[in-house]
Amino acid sequence: MSKYALIILLATIGYGCDAPGRHERPVSTETPESLGVTIGSLCELMGYDSVRLKGHALVWGLPGTGSGECPPFVKEYLNQHIQKLQSRGFIPEQYANMSAEQIISSRSTAVVGVSGTVPAGAPKGSRFDVDISIPWSTQTTSLQGGRLFLTELQQVVPGLSGRLIAGRSSAFAFGPLFINPFSLSADSSQRVDPRRAVVLGGGRTSIDRQIQLALLDPDSSIAQQIQKRINARFRPPDGKKVADAVNRSVINITVPKLYRERYHHFLQLLLGLYLQDSAAFQELKLKELSEMANQEGADYEAIVLVWEAIGRNALKDLEAGYRVITGKKAFYAAQAALELGDRKAIDALIKMAEDDHHPCRERAIRVLARAADDVRGGACLSRLLNSPNARVRLLAYSGLRHSRNRRVRTTVLPYEFQLDSISTTGESLICIWAICDTVSSLPTDKGEPRIIIFGRNLYCRRNVFFETQEKTVTINSRAGDDKLTISRKTGKGDYVTIQSYRAVEDLILAMARPLYPKDKGQKAGAGLTFSQIIGILHQLCERRVIPARFILLRKPEDIYQS
Repeated sequence: MSKYALIILLATIGYGCDAPGRHERPVSTETPESLGVTIGSLCELMGYDSVRLKGHALVWGLPGTGSGECPPFVKEYLNQHIQKLQSRGFIPEQYANMSAEQIISSRSTAVVGVSGTVPAGAPKGSRFDVDISIPWSTQTTSLQGGRLFLTELQQVVPGLSGRLIAGRSSAFAFGPLFINPFSLSADSSQRVDPRRAVVLGGGRTSIDRQIQLALLDPDSSIAQQIQKRINARFRPPDGKKVADAVNRSVINITVPKLYRERYHHFLQLLLGLYLQDSAAFQELKLKELSEMANQEGADYEAIVLVWEAIGRNALKDLEAGYRVITGKKAFYAAQAALELGDRKAIDALIKMAEDDHHPCRERAIRVLARAADDVRGGACLSRLLNSPNARVRLLAYSGLRHSRNRRVRTTVLPYEFQLDSISTTGESLICIWAICDTVSSLPTDKGEPRIIIFGRNLYCRRNVFFETQEKTVTINSRAGDDKLTISRKTGKGDYVTIQSYRAVEDLILAMARPLYPKDKGQKAGAGLTFSQIIGILHQLCERRVIPARFILLRKPEDIYQS
């Protein structure tokens, strides 16, 4: 059996019930002959590696802190690239009447290097974070407030981190820059570098990356059997092939539309698929799986994949497995049953999700979050928003937001980020969602940074004086004031002053609204970026001006540490 299949089918591959990111025990090295011949025992994946991409680009919209300095070959490339964008009408309005050379030389732009990593197997349209840096000597002092021009990214030659593979680009990137407003360590002398940034979810793949199965022992007959078995199990309604045996050694795989946002999971199922599919064989295997699931220390992560790979013929056994909700077996049986379309499993998952002592409680909530459009599941997640456990609240929120539940009130803000407000009891939280994860099982809106307020009637206290470290923004109010006064230093060196009510939601809106609105009826704001706003919110929470706990979520695993 291939190493990948061994890990997928017979080891704890991801995490235990409530321990994401950690193995419950070391990966098994025993040969799992008892599971029979699976596709993963006959093949190994090809083309399933992450891909490093790079490019050169311009950041625009800077308040005089940029520079056009860069190596000659970079400037030549950018001249050609900007001219191409101009011909297609992709240049921001403020640069519409400028030549490519003038745009590059402007102090409101900066020449930067762009890099990112496309996750293994990511289909066309997948989003990923891109890093922005200045890899040469330049007079650019800060990228704060900037946006990335539409940028083409090319693959880096494996083993040669700086050399690009010649040819067309395989991804593109654009969007507002995020500069981490927090120190990189507890040492206050280690300052944040304003010349480095990230565009959260700013990268998009422009091609489907080819995934292939390579037979360990090439055989035309076996390749055809594998093709037929995969297509029988996963072929979508439009009739397109999922598997195509191109020769005796290689089978091309196309991820079905149903699994495009969870393609890792699809590949796990594919590798766990039995080559045989007769009714007698499946009945025998289901009996064996049931016996394995009842054993102490059973490897449920492997068993659940095989249950799901077998398909709807497993539903009778799965329903028997989750009928009594105690224990891990019940959760994994309910999870597999729901994946196979058994909506009755939702009732069992609800009971697990609301049981503080169930060993798979948080995993049950994650599965329910994918079924938040169900009335029962949505009602359960709504109740969990009031949990004293911040992780539980975040998992419940992710499902409700995905299903556009009215408990989550969303406001779209400038610079392509959003504010979500949820009225809840218990501890008030301000959560910063800066996660872009194309393979998470959480049903998040990929690549959309947002601020989330959990609480009810969350106000800034009176008698406030706050000033940012660089002295560009001040917020103050006297004891008797009903409003906060916000002053912001502009790139021209003067100050703009606005007011907001003390409600935290109003403060965020006031900070985010543009300095110079295009619509005459729109209120002016401080025009602050996402990173500037969350830096201010963090300090206001630390000083208890805002009586809430501040949580920054930068990676999916941060949810489980909150």
